[in-house]
Amino acid sequence: MISYTDHMEALIRDIVSRGDEFRHVDCAALLTAVSQARTSRISGDLAQLIPLRFEGGATQRVVRGRTYYANSLRHASRDILYSFLLPRFCDLSPDRKLLTVFHELYHISPEFNGDIRRFAGRNYAHGSSRRKYDALMEELVQAYSKANPPGELLEFLQHDFAGLNRKFGGVTGRRVRRRWAAVRTIANAEVRMQKAE
Repeated sequence: MISYTDHMEALIRDIVSRGDEFRHVDCAALLTAVSQARTSRISGDLAQLIPLRFEGGATQRVVRGRTYYANSLRHASRDILYSFLLPRFCDLSPDRKLLTVFHELYHISPEFNGDIRRFAGRNYAHGSSRRKYDALMEELVQAYSKANPPGELLEFLQHDFAGLNRKFGGVTGRRVRRRWAAVRTIANAEVRMQKAE
């Protein structure tokens, strides 16, 4: 069996170690997890970075007189500031998978404080142009690919879900529930993943 989350974490560690754009990322405070998609359609979130703090890294926020608190998450005796979910990721093309990983990692705040990278203007998540954001991600992926990362780190991206099952006899991963926007607890155990119908 292959642990998808273990392989993804190894890939993320390599990306962080090679690129200046991600030097601020502390992989020990980034939890990679899978969430089961309800259907096998590619529409919907392909991957999702979930910040576990409010703007500026705040642990509480007041909205219309009501105070909201960021839930804390600990895993393996460490505080987690971000979770990286992969609900509809396995069946993308290898290039699109790598591009998606870079897209989500770039959302991490340069301050690495549990908040997302915020751009000026209304579309603070992607900046004034989603097209420019995506073009920057293409450049970062190309630079990473030119640095010749070890093939064994990228090999699992070459397979779709069915191919991973055939090759490794099953796919496991650290799992979180989809309604996990307000993080409470997660299971430490890995679960066997199944293809959504």
